[in-house]
This record gives sequence, C-alpha cells and structure tokens, in this order.
Amino acid sequence: MYSADFFKKAQGKIRYETADGQMLGGRVCAFTGHRPQKLGFESESSEECLLLKSKIHATIKLAMSEGYKAFITGMASGVDTWAAEEVLLLKTRFPEIKLYAAIPYKKQYEKLYNWQKERYFRILSRCERVFLICEEYNKACLHQRNAFMIENADLLISVYDGSKGGTSNTVALARKKGIDIY
Repeated sequence: MYSADFFKKAQGKIRYETADGQMLGGRVCAFTGHRPQKLGFESESSEECLLLKSKIHATIKLAMSEGYKAFITGMASGVDTWAAEEVLLLKTRFPEIKLYAAIPYKKQYEKLYNWQKERYFRILSRCERVFLICEEYNKACLHQRNAFMIENADLLISVYDGSKGGTSNTVALARKKGIDIY
C-alpha cells in the first residue's frame, strides 16, 4: 500500500525544469491522445487496448526510422502514458533515443489511482528532462503544456476520434504549425 508520504518522496526525486524559453532542438516527436475512459476500453489488458498499444509501438518505430530520436509526453493517463512506456521499452534496444516529459502542473498525479501514480513516477524518473509548465493548476496549464510540446515538435503521433477537447486542440495547433501528424 502506498502512502501520501511515498508519493511526496517520489515527487521530490524528480528534477523539474521550467519550460520558459526551453527549446529541445533536433527532430522531436510529441504524443497526444485520449484518456482511457474516452477510448471505451474495459481495461488495459483488453484486446482493443493491446492492439492500440501495438499500433503506438509500430508508429514510434516508424518515426525512429525517419530519424526521430527524441519524444515528448504530456504524462496524461492513457495514450500519453502508453506512448511513454513504449519509448522506454524501445530505449532498452536503442539507448540513443530520449524521452522528455512536459508536466502541466506539479501535482498532476494527484487524481490518479495509487497504481497509476507509481507508474507515473516510474516514467518520470526515466525521462531525460521533465519540464514543469506551471507550479499550480490553473485553467490554462493543460493548453500551455500542449502548446509547449507542439512548439518543440516536428511530428505529432495522435490517437484522436475527432471529438472536441484537449487532443483536438493539440492536433489543431500541430496543423497550424504545419508539422506532420500520424
């Protein structure tokens, strides 16, 4: 069982950097997509979810074959997390690839279940850099996180059903910037 103290210590081990003026450089691929509840999967072990994860994996490998070695995740549950895990899995065979995280606010993890929080901090601990967009939650921090990712990206891998929301807004930002979208 995890305690609140465990998560405070885990958060304390992460070295956050401010996103102000940061540019990653190189060929960077960002991720966006829906959270699990919007995708309608019964569980992460459902056949449909496993198929989606395998498609994410294949798309990341395609991006790597096109010269992308840096990836950035917004660390939301669902697609962001699954894509980050796929990058980390690939990193075991291709140590030159890098994973970055853009966190909208410091306590983004608070509404997650404990098993999700453990996963969240495990991923963050393996990121090259963790960019903190805002100290505290505010109405704009999620949009600012997405804008930061798109500003630093040359490619966007998206799981998107056409509905309105954060994923839709991120795809629109990518289109406006003229970056490729898979």
